[in-house]
Amino acid sequence: FFEFSADLLAPEGNRLAIKVKASHPRQGLLGDVYVAPADTLREAYAWKRYWRVDFIQWITMAMYVMGAIVFCFWLARRQDKIYGLFALQLFIWATHNLNLFVFNIPTSAHFWEAMTMSTLGWTVVAMIFFNHRYVGDGIPWIERSALIFGVLGLGIFFLPDIGLILTLGYGIWDSFLIVFGSYAIIHLMKVFWRRAELDVYLMLIVGIPILVFGFHDILTVNHLRDRTEGLTIQYSVIPAIMLFSWFLIRRFVQSINQAELMTATLEQRVAQKQEELQEQYEQLKNLEKQSLLSEERERIMRDMHDGIGGQLVSVATLLQEQQLKQGSDHDNSLSFSTDGDAQKVAEVLAKVREKVLLSLNDLRFVIDSLDPVLNDLPTLLGMMRSRLSDQLLSAGVELDWAVTDLPELGEMSPRRSLHIMRILQEVFTNAIKHAQTQHMRLSTRVLETDRGQVVEICIQDFGCSLPPDVLAQVDHDLHQRPDKKSGRGIANMRYRAQQIGAVLKLESDDQGTCIRLLLPV
Repeated sequence: FFEFSADLLAPEGNRLAIKVKASHPRQGLLGDVYVAPADTLREAYAWKRYWRVDFIQWITMAMYVMGAIVFCFWLARRQDKIYGLFALQLFIWATHNLNLFVFNIPTSAHFWEAMTMSTLGWTVVAMIFFNHRYVGDGIPWIERSALIFGVLGLGIFFLPDIGLILTLGYGIWDSFLIVFGSYAIIHLMKVFWRRAELDVYLMLIVGIPILVFGFHDILTVNHLRDRTEGLTIQYSVIPAIMLFSWFLIRRFVQSINQAELMTATLEQRVAQKQEELQEQYEQLKNLEKQSLLSEERERIMRDMHDGIGGQLVSVATLLQEQQLKQGSDHDNSLSFSTDGDAQKVAEVLAKVREKVLLSLNDLRFVIDSLDPVLNDLPTLLGMMRSRLSDQLLSAGVELDWAVTDLPELGEMSPRRSLHIMRILQEVFTNAIKHAQTQHMRLSTRVLETDRGQVVEICIQDFGCSLPPDVLAQVDHDLHQRPDKKSGRGIANMRYRAQQIGAVLKLESDDQGTCIRLLLPV
């Protein structure tokens, strides 16, 4: 667009001479020429220049910027090659667009034309690689062929004559571009036919205009269409850039979300592993504790066998031998002058022996309470049955055993185990001494209460019932004077029950006396 003075116009007629300079006759082109008042043409010129030049400049700059951003994405995620391919495609295509608005080229026409043609070909090659990587359905031999095609296309730079460049470039090189571009569209159609994915469908929507506009431009530069229509492939880049940029940004966001999810999952797994390690550490501490208890128990057992226990066993044996000897001497009338004295001595020896045996049994209970194997109640009761069998046998008491499967009571410490054994030992001792019974029963069951499950241990002696006044006094002491030492050690048993969070109940009728020990689960 340029202006000149109206005074230059002659009334009888005018002639306008325009000289067009081109690097080759095939490149020279002059469209329609309009002569009119400047204000009439200026708006039309500005509108056409914007769409033919300025708009393409903005698109090209946006492609360079977008390519730089995507390239940075690729640097951050080298394993995701589609970012690098897309950045390469943007750079090459933007470089090809320079031919549309750069008027004063910075290189020779020979180099500039070769660059314009080669960049268009490499854009198609990068597009094929991008499509294959994105849809995950590449064909190796097609990719190799495209690479060979691109490398051979670089030979355009070495052609000696610009006319030869235009002939080979527009005639042969562009024909192959139509073939590879058509393959890209057909490949996407085949993928969409198999998978019917939205992304592939959208790639087809933006890919078909690229192929159509490219075909139009090839016909135009080969003088098979009116060249005044101009080139159009640069406009097809707009929806393509928008779509693929959205694809890659979405993919990048999804990668970040997956990374955050993996991080959260990893943190959760680390927390779980920490809990497991903590549990294993606690288990190890418990094992060490049990090992120490076991070692301590073994030490006490050795000390009992070699020390106190051995001495008590020796005393009990000597008393039994002395008692037998006393009976023999009494028969021979050698040791004592009267039967009364012999009888008293025998009774004393029997009581001393009984006390020694009880002390020995007591010591065994203390040692049993340290045994880590006795952490569950049925095993503990079974051990007690074994320890009391001699005492029950010597007293002529038959024991019914009705111990059922019981839930775990939580932490069965040596202190808790010893309290339970002491309570049951006191019950059996009292029944043997005072109930005049020959039949006892130990049973267990699980009760459901408002505060949860409770294990009940019931010992029934089937002997003499407690007198009402004694039962009333015991009940009074249990509720009002727990520190008073009531008959048969009831207060002491109740105190032990309180120490382990249990409840002790006593019932007595014509069927005998029943002691119930309620242990919370």
